[in-house]
Amino acid sequence: MSDVPQAVIPFVIDRAAAEAVLSRWSEGLWFAPRGIRRSGAFANLRPVFVPYRVFEADTVSRYEGWHGEHYWVERGNHDTDGRPDLTGSHQTRETSWRRVRGTLERHFGDVVVCAATRPAGAELLGSWLLDKVVAHTPDAVQGVEVAAVDTSAEDGWERAEQVMRESIERACAEEIGGDEQRVETVESTLSDPVHTLALMPVWAASYRLRGREWPVVVNGRTGRVEGEHPYSRVKLTAAFAALIALAELTKEMFFG
Repeated sequence: MSDVPQAVIPFVIDRAAAEAVLSRWSEGLWFAPRGIRRSGAFANLRPVFVPYRVFEADTVSRYEGWHGEHYWVERGNHDTDGRPDLTGSHQTRETSWRRVRGTLERHFGDVVVCAATRPAGAELLGSWLLDKVVAHTPDAVQGVEVAAVDTSAEDGWERAEQVMRESIERACAEEIGGDEQRVETVESTLSDPVHTLALMPVWAASYRLRGREWPVVVNGRTGRVEGEHPYSRVKLTAAFAALIALAELTKEMFFG
């Protein structure tokens, strides 16, 4: 499989919008040190095209499992000595199980796996809204850093197949239906696999705090932020003390 990019997803989030979402992100970090907000460390914000592998395939899965339906049984009460109590009864929920099997066909057209380990956090940026794709040309990426591909296509396929397996198992459970489901076995075959290497838009930054660099990235399509940050011991201690005080107050109100 070639690691030459075939497609590019253009930026929708510009620098000003990226700075705005980073500001909201830092303001929302309740247990992070205030230094993140006042350090001004997002000044190194830069656009990067990050390579992602987009996988497409058809799957046929044969599954076996159990379909459970709830029902209620009237049961008599017993006294403390185990003797029947004729003054009342109660209902107990039971489940009736029946074995089921079936075949599920799925088409996967947009399983996306990050093909680069830098910038850190890019693999967590989630949905990419794979519309408005343009062909990869030098003009399409002109003036923007392009991150290097440093993972193999084989590794990408393994990760994509894991995503497919998890999705297929959820779909099998939905098809089994009932009040409860148990998926026992799933055997899938994959056909017509397609692999495309596409460059996705990412705003990358970092800030320096407590003697180290903390990476932050912004999805250039959706504005989603993923970033690392330290935790404030003072804030965590205060929150823990507040929880203890609340527990003591609750105990006093109900048991005091």
